Formats: sequence, structure tokens, C-alpha cells
Amino acid sequence: MSATIHGVPPICLVLKPDHPCNTSITEGSSGKILYTVNTEVIPQDHSAPRTVTFVRRASGDLVASFEWKGFKSDLVAFGEEEPMVASNWLKKSSLLFRETVTWKDSHWKFYKWKGFAPGLTLELYSEMSKTQPLARFQKPRVPVVITNYRGIPASLQIHPSLASSAELRDQIVLSFLYLEKVRRQRDHEDFTPLPTHRIKTRETSNLV
Repeated sequence: MSATIHGVPPICLVLKPDHPCNTSITEGSSGKILYTVNTEVIPQDHSAPRTVTFVRRASGDLVASFEWKGFKSDLVAFGEEEPMVASNWLKKSSLLFRETVTWKDSHWKFYKWKGFAPGLTLELYSEMSKTQPLARFQKPRVPVVITNYRGIPASLQIHPSLASSAELRDQIVLSFLYLEKVRRQRDHEDFTPLPTHRIKTRETSNLV
């Protein structure tokens, strides 16, 4: 895979660990934490516990939360907005064998994730860039001791023109995290949004 996007070195957002529901996302060159992602099981008095993933900035401000509903439609809430059905935000292609999911930004510009299918890797395209990806997921590569190969961490690589907009970067990161979770849970029976089972009694969020 090329080290550039449209001939330009990308902004690399590193995920450690490589888990879309529980990770720290750092700016690759500086190591600065940009987002933290954690998932909690929240008990309810008269119903089943809720599983919610919270995406926050390093400052602690809530960017979005995903409530995983199992056989029902997942919910997403941006900041302090009211939750909505995730399919109202991310539109999966209705065509057979199409592995694309589209969304639009606040200016009604459409973006499309390709690679939302078993064995593929997510890549982001736009109306103006239909053949060259503007962002892509780089899967991790494990170290090889015998050759002194250090490996590379999982990362989301974004063209600088998109990463410079905080609002657009948020949407790219959030849509990637959501789709990568859904993809992994669909393709791997042992995947869970909770690597360690933790019960949280209260969380400050409009989903709680």
C-alpha cells in the first residue's frame, strides 16, 4: 500500500489497542491523544443493561456515543444532541454485493466508505474523489523478532485537507469506528465491544 494519499503524506491517527470500541487515538507524528473511546455496560432498573460506546476528546468533552441494540437498530448521539437511529446517519447500499456506506457532512457533501465487506479494508471516497481514497484504515502488522521488524500499529490515515477540519475529522473517525465495530462483530464470532466486562452505574451523557 502506498505511503501517500493523492501523493501527499497522510495524517495518521493511531489506534492503541486495535479495537474500535476501546482505544486511545493519537496523532501519529506527535503522539498527542486526540480521542479516547470506551464502552460501558450500564445497568437499568427495569430492563436489560445497555451497552454504550463513548467517544471523547482528550479534554473529556463528549463527541458522540453509540448504543448497541443487538437485534434492534443501533442508536447514535452527537455531543448533547438527541439519539437517532444509526441508519439515518450511515446509509448502506441496497444493491446486492455492494460493500459501500455513505454519509454527508454539514454542507451536504457526500462521502462513501468502501470495503464494508468480509476480507476488505475500509477506504473513504467523496464525490470529487471517486477513484482515489481520501482516508483508509491501515491494519496492524505484528513485529518479527528474527528480522528485527518492529511492526506497525493500526491507524486511520486521512488526507491533510480533511484532517484540518475538526468537524470533518470527527465525522470520519466516528463513522469509521462505528462501521469497523459492526464489520468485526459480523465477521468474527468472538468479537465483543467489551474486552473486559465492566459495569458502570452512572455516566454523564444524554444516552443515560
